[in-house]
Amino acid sequence: MRPLRVGVAGAGIGIRYAESFARVEGAEVVALCAATRRNAGPAALALGIEGVYTSYEEMLARAELDIVAIATPNHLHREMALAAIAAGAHVLCDKPLAMNAGEAAAMWRAAEGAGVRHVVPFWWRFLPAVQAAHALLAGGALGEPWFADVRYLNCGWGDPHGPMRWQFERARAGSGALGNVGSHAIHVLEWLAGELRRVCAHTAISVRERRRADGSTARPDVEDTVAFVGELAGGAPVAFLASSVAHHVRSAFEIAVHCGEGSVSVTALSHWPDGPDGRLMVMRRGEQAPGVVAAPPLAGTAGLAQALSPQDVAYTAIAAELVAAIREGRPVAPGFADGVRVQAVLDAALASASAGGWAVPDAPAMVAA
Repeated sequence: MRPLRVGVAGAGIGIRYAESFARVEGAEVVALCAATRRNAGPAALALGIEGVYTSYEEMLARAELDIVAIATPNHLHREMALAAIAAGAHVLCDKPLAMNAGEAAAMWRAAEGAGVRHVVPFWWRFLPAVQAAHALLAGGALGEPWFADVRYLNCGWGDPHGPMRWQFERARAGSGALGNVGSHAIHVLEWLAGELRRVCAHTAISVRERRRADGSTARPDVEDTVAFVGELAGGAPVAFLASSVAHHVRSAFEIAVHCGEGSVSVTALSHWPDGPDGRLMVMRRGEQAPGVVAAPPLAGTAGLAQALSPQDVAYTAIAAELVAAIREGRPVAPGFADGVRVQAVLDAALASASAGGWAVPDAPAMVAA
């Protein structure tokens, strides 16, 4: 059976997706597309990728791709995904899936209508501690959620006062910290505890001026910090905070779900010697204190965990899941439907922050074309 041919759009985080697919048996990365050859050329050479393109349309037309990984600014996701689907390719599209829930739903409908597989790389879901937390909560032994607390703090690419990036521009990103880091946390929250029924949000731009590469001044127009209170479908309250300007470790993710018969909490800190793989704490009713619970590695990744960061292990697991789903003719999780759901929460949070008061996530009807 021939390897599945993979093309990657984007030479930023896209390089890590290319590396991940290159580790997966049955996949071959054959094309890389970026805005300039200066960005794509060196990476392609280092990874042994023969096809280098500065035109996405040309890559689709010439590279004969089975899989397209889209890792570009958010405003390009919809059109790139639709073009890949029209070309018959399966699609990995970075988060947030689109600029709004309507765009995301259009992507889902097109993928389902064409019968192609689709995945959104919410990579914290593939952390062993999060997987183990899900298994505990899904079994129902801890009862219904009473409340949940979520924090995702990011040190802004290493410097909260760093240079201007497209992630700080509404026209290309759609939202700031909410979509860039908050989307990950929202997906994990809903995967563990159930859907958010409504949210009441506040956003802030803490760093009001940044520098462009040419030295000129730029003013971000999307939030770098967002907080909201929310309500789960069963009535449980949620406290949520996400920021890309935290003076903290490079990336810090924490979630706790407290239920009627106990609680689970996960803490994961990158660039920190204690616990980058995630620490799972569990306390059951009647116990005096939470205890650390070992989280087994994902199937097939034990050897990778010795050589790669948890994020790269997770990316590789996502790539392997997509390849397996294609071979086996089954859906992938998390797929575009999960991306639509997260996008609906993002839209509601932005609407709440703009108008004040509560807003209800309004996911479009998920009916395939």
